[in-house]
Amino acid sequence: MIFLRLYLSFLKIGFSSFGGMTMIPIINDEVLRYGWMTSAQVMDIVAIAEMTPGSLGINCATFAGMQIAGLLGALCATLGVMTPSLTLCLAAAVCIERLKGNRWLEAALKAVRPVSFGMLLSVVITMSAVF
Repeated sequence: MIFLRLYLSFLKIGFSSFGGMTMIPIINDEVLRYGWMTSAQVMDIVAIAEMTPGSLGINCATFAGMQIAGLLGALCATLGVMTPSLTLCLAAAVCIERLKGNRWLEAALKAVRPVSFGMLLSVVITMSAVF
């Protein structure tokens, strides 16, 4: 039952926050509500999640799940927080595949390419100015 509760709690977190620091209060509320952790433990997990590479939400979910219910708990919490993003990505992929050959979609995707390149170039120029 703890594994389902972890999955559902982190699914709620994944749906109700938009990544990054917005997840911290929601994670804190969820784990405190069920008595899984203390505020100090949550802040420790957030600090560790900030130091490790990857998404803050996924890292927090993994570390919290591990602390609460071991390896299977980490898996359940991580899948819970990732489910909304995965669902949206899969839905977008299906829509793009179905609309393949549509002239409007092709035009939009052609417009995205130079914009993406410009954004990357902007980052390279900004970062090279720093060094």
